[in-house]
Amino acid sequence: IAFCSVVPSRSRTFHDLRIGETFKEGILTDRGFMSVQDLKNKGLWEQRQGDVKFYIHHLVEDFKTGKSMTPALLESEGWWAEIPNIHFGSLSLYDYIRRWLDWGRGIQGEIDHNFFFRRCFSSNPMDAGDWNNRIKTMMQRWTDVPVPPKNLRKMFASTYPEFVRSASILLQHSENIHRTDYDMRATDEL
Repeated sequence: IAFCSVVPSRSRTFHDLRIGETFKEGILTDRGFMSVQDLKNKGLWEQRQGDVKFYIHHLVEDFKTGKSMTPALLESEGWWAEIPNIHFGSLSLYDYIRRWLDWGRGIQGEIDHNFFFRRCFSSNPMDAGDWNNRIKTMMQRWTDVPVPPKNLRKMFASTYPEFVRSASILLQHSENIHRTDYDMRATDEL
């Protein structure tokens, strides 16, 4: 749920999240991305490890509207979204991500793929249905309402109407689609 809240992208972004490809750990600079391994190979790890962040990175083929990616995104080697390191009491989202990568991801057995998420009772990667069911089930358990992941995007768009331009880039759709299909305030006002 934290992933969907801090980067309210399409479901495909999450169930298709691949370590080292669309999910990256390192430093994004104006000169490009440096992975943790790059930092270690260049002898920069000790001085820069505190700057390391997790990112979601999409190239044209990685998301639904990739063929219409703006020239600015193409020039910056695709769409990048930094995963903010929000805190949950004494632990942060990065602590949970690290715990998942180091321990939780392999709890059901050896993993033979680079997908970030796996199914609940097997080590196989998730698909769209698995992701949808997982989010709806968690929301049902916590709120008594089965909210599908696509509605989290609408909630985000409706909550921050003053940020249409930046929100439409984050949500990977046009400003027009943002206003007509995702911002639900007009529906509520009728």
